Amino acid sequence: MADLTDISQLHRWDREDLDEGLHSAATAHADLLDKPLFNIFINRHAGSRILWRMVADSEGGAFPPLRTRALSAAALARSFRVSRIHIRRLLDEAERQDFLRREGDGCIRFSEAGRAAIGDHYAVQFASLLRAASRTVGALAQPTPEPVGASA
Repeated sequence: MADLTDISQLHRWDREDLDEGLHSAATAHADLLDKPLFNIFINRHAGSRILWRMVADSEGGAFPPLRTRALSAAALARSFRVSRIHIRRLLDEAERQDFLRREGDGCIRFSEAGRAAIGDHYAVQFASLLRAASRTVGALAQPTPEPVGASA
């Protein structure tokens, strides 16, 4: 099977390798559903958008991120139209699950487990998008039948 983690080798991937790799990613996605990341962020109102804002606002450009810039619960609440209490509860639960730690300067430091979960989640989302694109391209490559009664 081709190494699907090496995007520079995309031209060498054949359809069977791609389908097998994407099926493995979809299976991994099912495994992620029981992880704290889903219970903390993904299944809560605006949770995934809040998580991705924290990732986007991280320092140093590392992915998965080590630490966010200073975050304001009030600003996040306004941005995503949720309450500050909702934001605090989400962060409290993430801290209890050892996903992250809030620091005194308003920044958030992700734990190794949190960073791993973010990386896995992002990879599975990307693989799911690739799988959908692969199916779409495959469907578009099929010849379109002529409509009944349409003859030249």
